Amino acid sequence: MDQRQISEWQTLLTGAHDALRAASPGCIVHCAVLPSFADGESWEVIATPRSAPGRVTARHRQWSYEVDAAKVRTPVERLRHPAILAPTIHTREFELDPGELNALMANLDAAWVTPRQPSSSLNLDGTAYDLTFGWGATESRFRWCGRVPAGWQPLQDFVGALFEVLRTAGAQDDAEDGRRSTEDVG
Repeated sequence: MDQRQISEWQTLLTGAHDALRAASPGCIVHCAVLPSFADGESWEVIATPRSAPGRVTARHRQWSYEVDAAKVRTPVERLRHPAILAPTIHTREFELDPGELNALMANLDAAWVTPRQPSSSLNLDGTAYDLTFGWGATESRFRWCGRVPAGWQPLQDFVGALFEVLRTAGAQDDAEDGRRSTEDVG
């Protein structure tokens, strides 16, 4: 890659990670998983508007790493795409049983985590995790790379259980012909 391709790749990478890290208004919980060299994804659970109280929506977003990497792989390939590139993000939404979410959140509410870590690390070739509870002025955010830091194991357990619930609900929705869309985020 020449310097321009590297710059455009960095812009795509940053745009994709920013899009996957962004929580939606009404977000209850949001988790982004960002591997260095593979598709990144995020899952979030959003409180449904007042017109449907007690219902929650799950949203899964996945970045097509290889599709976007191919856009800048060679100067000739780069010419086949728009002048301004945007990350390819696939989004799907489905309803989630609030009871399952409430049970997960109750387990987490009983957990204790160390809010401060003694040191930070640079993530060069691992997977970054971004876990957010709430949205806007009242949010709690936890980030780590690779192995979960000491004292944060309850968060890793929560993420594993949350993903299991969301993947199961998403698969059931797919079986019932769920909604799918593709969007480009700039």
